[in-house]
Amino acid sequence: MLEAYDVGPASEVPTSPLHGGTVNATYRHVLINGTAGPLHFYQFNAEHARSDANAEVRGSSNVRMYSFKSEGNACVLWVRDSSNVTLFGSGGNAAALPLNASYSQGYIQEAPPSLYRVERSTGVRLLLLTDQGRVQGGSPSDFPGEGFDPRDWAMVAWSGQSTRL
Repeated sequence: MLEAYDVGPASEVPTSPLHGGTVNATYRHVLINGTAGPLHFYQFNAEHARSDANAEVRGSSNVRMYSFKSEGNACVLWVRDSSNVTLFGSGGNAAALPLNASYSQGYIQEAPPSLYRVERSTGVRLLLLTDQGRVQGGSPSDFPGEGFDPRDWAMVAWSGQSTRL
């Protein structure tokens, strides 16, 4: 796990694939917590965590991600209590759980299933989000996860007085 706390000015962090199996609901491959930035990530790839989120920006500001790859059915990025966060492009074969699905016991139940989750945050920009729209195949134990009809799941869940630019 990579954790970035109180990162100094103009930090640039390259990320490489971080592969993990089932860990627990609160595990994050990447946790950015309490930094004022600026903090920049290039070719961001934090997938397969099988937790509430693969990566999280929490209580931070001035974070930029340039290209984000994802697989699986879990939330790939959770932004909460943050400001001025921008994701410039994402892709991969991730497919969120259907909106009528429930998370496993021990995982957050309040948020609807989605690939990206934004809570109580301002100035968040999520640009050029794409998916492959897999509708069949896979299983929960496969790294890419299960395929679900894209009409049944959400790319982004906004909640808690969040504003987008």
